[in-house]
Amino acid sequence: MITQTKELVESLRSTSNFIVDIGASTGVTGDPAYAFITNPEYRGLCVEGNPANIPALRNNISSTFDIYCGFVTPDNILDIFKQHNVPVDFNFLKIDIDGYDLQVIRKVLSQYRPKIIAAEINEKIPPPILFETNYKTDYQWDFSHCFGFSLCAGQQVMQENDYFVIGMYEMNNIICAAKNTCLTQGWHSLTDMRDLFQRAYVDHPKRQELFWYNRSVDHWLSITDPTKLVQEISKYFTEVNERSMFDVKTKTRDVDFSVGVKF
Repeated sequence: MITQTKELVESLRSTSNFIVDIGASTGVTGDPAYAFITNPEYRGLCVEGNPANIPALRNNISSTFDIYCGFVTPDNILDIFKQHNVPVDFNFLKIDIDGYDLQVIRKVLSQYRPKIIAAEINEKIPPPILFETNYKTDYQWDFSHCFGFSLCAGQQVMQENDYFVIGMYEMNNIICAAKNTCLTQGWHSLTDMRDLFQRAYVDHPKRQELFWYNRSVDHWLSITDPTKLVQEISKYFTEVNERSMFDVKTKTRDVDFSVGVKF
C-alpha cells in the first residue's frame, strides 16, 4: 500500500512539474503537497480561502507558486485553473476544503487529468458507506463530523473517471492516480476498500491518539450491517451533530449531505 506522495510525484518529473494545492492553509508540513510547494524545482498554484493565512503561506512556499485567495466551488474552479494556466495533465492535485470536496473533484476531472490526486476523506465513515457533503452556495463547515466524503464515495468517483485508488496518506487522505499513469509506472489499483480502511485507519497505532475527537462516533466502526450503519449516520447528523458550532446544529439529509451503501 502506497502511503507517501513525495516518491510518487518525483517519479513523474517532467518539464512542467506543475502542482495544485487546494486548501493550502499556511503551508504546513503535514500537507501532502508540502514537499513540492516549498521546492523551487516545482511550480504551480496554491489556493487558500482564509485571507489571514496568506502572509504566512507566501512566506513558507516557493516563489515559483502563485496564490489564489478565495474559496473554490464547483462553479468557479475551472475559471480559477484557466486564470492560472494550469496544464490539462498537471502532475499533482491535493484538495482539502472541509466540505464539498468531491463535487469540486468531479468538476476538475471533467476537463483536467492530474496524474496523481491526494484528497482528504471523512475518515469517520467506514466502507461500504457512500457519503458526501453537498454543495450549497452558503456552505460553511461547522467544525462537526459532517464534511467531505467517505472512502467508498471517493473510490466510486475515481473509478468513473478512470483513476485507481493506490493508497492512503496520514489516515485521512486518499491517494489516487490516473489509469494510464498507473500502467506506465507499474502501480497497482486497490479494490478492497474495507481492507484498506482497516489497515490505514482503524488499525493504525496512533489513531485514537491523533483522532481523539472521533470517539463520539467510533461505534460506527463496529456496525457490520450497512443498512443499520446508514440509519445511524443519518440519525446522528439529522438529530444530534453535537460538535457543530452553529446554533442550529442538525443537518438535512439529501440537502446538506447524501448517504447510502456501495454494493
